[in-house]
Amino acid sequence: MAGSSSHWRQSLVPGLMSYLDAGSIITLGISLVLLQEPLGLTPWDIGALSGLLTAGLAVGAVAGGRISDMLGRKNVFLGNLAMYIVGALLVVIAPSAALLYPGVVIMGLAMGIGLPTSLALIAESAQEGLKGRMVGLSSALWLVGIMATLGLATGVAHYGPLGARILFGHMLAIAVLALIFGFGLEESREWREARRAGRDGAKPASVPVRELFRGRLAAPLIALTAFFVFVNLPANSLGQFMTYLYVNVAGVDASRASLLGLLGLPVGLVGAVVFMKFADSRLRKPLFYVGAVLQVVAFGLPAVAGITELTVFLMAAVAGFGGAFAGEGIYKVWNQELFPTMYRATAQGVTYGVTRGLTAGFAIVTPAIIAYNPAVLMWILTGLVALAGLVGALAVQRMGAERGTDPWLAGDAAPEGEAPEPALELQR
Repeated sequence: MAGSSSHWRQSLVPGLMSYLDAGSIITLGISLVLLQEPLGLTPWDIGALSGLLTAGLAVGAVAGGRISDMLGRKNVFLGNLAMYIVGALLVVIAPSAALLYPGVVIMGLAMGIGLPTSLALIAESAQEGLKGRMVGLSSALWLVGIMATLGLATGVAHYGPLGARILFGHMLAIAVLALIFGFGLEESREWREARRAGRDGAKPASVPVRELFRGRLAAPLIALTAFFVFVNLPANSLGQFMTYLYVNVAGVDASRASLLGLLGLPVGLVGAVVFMKFADSRLRKPLFYVGAVLQVVAFGLPAVAGITELTVFLMAAVAGFGGAFAGEGIYKVWNQELFPTMYRATAQGVTYGVTRGLTAGFAIVTPAIIAYNPAVLMWILTGLVALAGLVGALAVQRMGAERGTDPWLAGDAAPEGEAPEPALELQR
């Protein structure tokens, strides 16, 4: 079943937020390597800037998810893009290291606000039977963002500080395009209907956040947050510090490191396309198991064999393919399935906020861990992806299997006499 062109546009434009998310993380990681000598950045400076981007994302996600549930998806999405443009512009024109900090923080806040908002807009605008596929499109765009950034970096890395400005200028241009096309989006139909009905007839402002932390919503919130923490810490570390590992441990120059990163990404993109095909079918469950095992193998390889040009390349390629089935993509789909409309973006904001807050703290110390012993970092990441696989298989999937049996978990409670909003059904 193929969606109409309007439905694809309704998914593609918000999906550019995932492009910006991945591209910004990679851009910052490469740019800091290019700037470390000209600006005299220490490992702690690099860690602090990397951590600030992720911390801003964490704060923005918690606030943005709730604001989106209360005020609507489209307007919040457009506002966060405008905010991102301001932050990226500050970074592009910054004449010194000091001005990198406010630009990075603003970019992080905007990314945090935009991610749960854009994903809710995608899922709620998609046709029945295609919701998982459309949400999966954002994961494909996430990988395209990495590929485009690494491809550009391959050509501009030798320019040093100018190359860094070009990379951030690329992010700025994508955000401007997303904002322009974003004005043509429609507001989520599900959100409009839920806003009119609310929970038991309540208006969204009186839908209490405390419902997320008790009763039937608490268990999926805890399980999904745990899964995303365990799977995202390794993915974020790989995204932010792959170039750092190539250059400072494996002895590869920044331009070659970008090329190697680019060459490994088509494997992950193939995985993302396969995930899109089966995201609305029961085959996604066995694919999750395959992906979880592949991620353990990927991060375990350099832990056992050491960090070399080859092992870092294989780690990125295999982790990218496995993560397509057992990483952020399936997390995004699970979040849309497990929470009702008026809590959907709030729940995703909470899980994003907690996760990105922890990854921010970890990013600050990651360069120091690498300097101490790179193998320690690899074993930590291997253990985390193993835990993610266990939580996903033993907790989150079991909650997803019960989808549709419980009106509150399946969707919004409807006014008396009306049927509840249906869950995202799997094709049989």
